[in-house]
Formats: sequence, structure tokens, C-alpha cells
Amino acid sequence: MHVLRKISLSIVCLALAAGAARASEWLLEDAKTGSVERRIEAMLTLAYAGNRAVFWICVDNLGRVSSDESGSTREERLRRAAAESLGRLRDARAVPYLVARYGEEKKVLVKKSIVYALSRFRHKDALPVIRDALSSGEDDLAFEGARAASASGNREFAGLLKDLAAKAGEGRVRAMALYALVTLGEDADANAAALGAYLGMKDPELRYWAAVLLNEAHRKDQLLPMLRAREIESVEWVKRALDESIARLAAYRE
Repeated sequence: MHVLRKISLSIVCLALAAGAARASEWLLEDAKTGSVERRIEAMLTLAYAGNRAVFWICVDNLGRVSSDESGSTREERLRRAAAESLGRLRDARAVPYLVARYGEEKKVLVKKSIVYALSRFRHKDALPVIRDALSSGEDDLAFEGARAASASGNREFAGLLKDLAAKAGEGRVRAMALYALVTLGEDADANAAALGAYLGMKDPELRYWAAVLLNEAHRKDQLLPMLRAREIESVEWVKRALDESIARLAAYRE
């Protein structure tokens, strides 16, 4: 009976493996020849799974640009998904393609996705792109640029981040710039306190980002302000962010 059970389990494992292989083949075909929606879904699914067989398909889709305006929105979404998928794959061969596409790209949201992808690599060729994003004057792009600057660990971005924090107003771009300065060790305590002040902002999105970013920066000194903010918070999704961040920061403290 024990031997039969082993044989049965082996058959099940082989069947599951064969099924997974067929599913990958179908997804790869969708990523190449499917509708825009199916290409997007297939690329993201394969990239999340770490399936590098989709790499060159993503590179090809990254450069998809319509000759007319009729397909521009759909292909913009396709290029965004291709960029994000290349970032998820963490295959350094993607860097020159991402950098080149950034230089040619006209759509801000696609450029934002490219900056996100490049943030997944600590590569010197990504640094000029991050600098451009930080100084772009486009909120979405600057926000992602600040996140990428943090991920790079490169303190050469401190000056641009300080300028961004000074000029960005009280919105999420400044919050991300402050976070990046904290994680890069630039006046970390003062910038963490400035980010902590966002816990009392009127806009719930800003309170949310303060909770998330203080947690990501492991700022245990902001635990008490977060507990106070949680006592009076009225928005459920901000409450959830505070609860998660407070729990993690308390664990870091211990």
C-alpha cells in the first residue's frame, strides 16, 4: 500500500507539472499574439512567477507604438505592463532596453513604469534616468523617481531630493522625497519627523503614505505618533495601514 501511495503521488506530481508547462505555453502564446488585454495579463502573470521565457516578449512589447492615435492608449498600457514585467523578472539584460525606451517615450505613465522597473536593479546605467525623473516636474514621475532613488542606495541623489521636498508642496511627492532622504541617511531624524507630521494631514491619502513609508523606513521613533494617529483615524483603509505598520514597528523595537 505504501508503494502504491508513492506511485500515485508521483503520477499526480507529473500531471501537475505537465499542466503547469501547458499553462506556461498558453500564457507565452497570449503574451506574443493575444489581444492587448491578454498580453498584459500574460506578461504580468509570467513575470510574477519568475518565468524568464517571457523576457524577449516583454522587450518586444516595450517598443510597441502605434502609427496612429487609435491604438495609443491600449499600447501605452501594453508598454507599461512590459516595463513592469521586466522589472519583476530582475534580469539585468533588461536595463539597456528600459533605458533606451525611457529616452524615446512620450507618455509620462509609461516612463513612470520604466523608472519602477529600473528601481529593481542597482545598475549605474539607471542613474541618469532616476535623475531625469526627479527633475521632470511631473508628479507621477517624480514620485517614482524618489522611490527609485531610495532603492538605489546612492546618496548622490540627496541634493535633488532636497530640492524636490522643498518645491513639491505638501503632497505625496514630498512625502516620498522625505522617505528617500531618510533611507539614504540624509538628516534622517529631521526628515522622519517631517514625514511623521503627515499622520495629521487632512488628506487620508497622505496619512496612508505616512504610515506605509515610516514602516518601510523602520522608523521606530515614530511609533508613538502612529499610535496616537490610530486612536483618532476614521478612514478604514488608513486604519488598516496604521495597524500593519504599528505591528511591524513594534516587532522591530523588540
